[in-house]
Amino acid sequence: MSNDLPGVINDISTPTIFADDTNIIFTHSNLTDFKNEINIVIEKISKWFQANSLILNFNKTKYIQFMAKLKLAVDIHISYKANLINNMYSTNFLGLTLDSTLSWKTHIDQLSSKLNSACYIIRSLRAIISTKNFRTIYFSYVHSIIAYGIIF
Repeated sequence: MSNDLPGVINDISTPTIFADDTNIIFTHSNLTDFKNEINIVIEKISKWFQANSLILNFNKTKYIQFMAKLKLAVDIHISYKANLINNMYSTNFLGLTLDSTLSWKTHIDQLSSKLNSACYIIRSLRAIISTKNFRTIYFSYVHSIIAYGIIF
């Protein structure tokens, strides 16, 4: 199997591969050239998948348009061999929820829910466990939720 997926991509797009997920970030200042480049890259990726006995699942293939909050989205129709690639307004990427305006609201809402559950557990156990065990539970449940993805 060829591991040269980055080699099929051009200089306006960057692939990120993790386990069985592949993400490609495209940037271009000209909309027409942008659409053409997307089609070229999708063609190259499809050929790479086929050459490596893999299947590109178009039911799971989506795109997200990142933009400023006040800017209207440009209507882009992307398809490959009659397979429509749908636009998403948010997506989960390695445990982080990204939305099209990068506001982090959806992600923060999800974190709040997880942290509320962790706080309930800690409040319930506070009176019956030692400080050492309390710290262990805090770092296992609360700190790990807060710290995950902080680099982003």
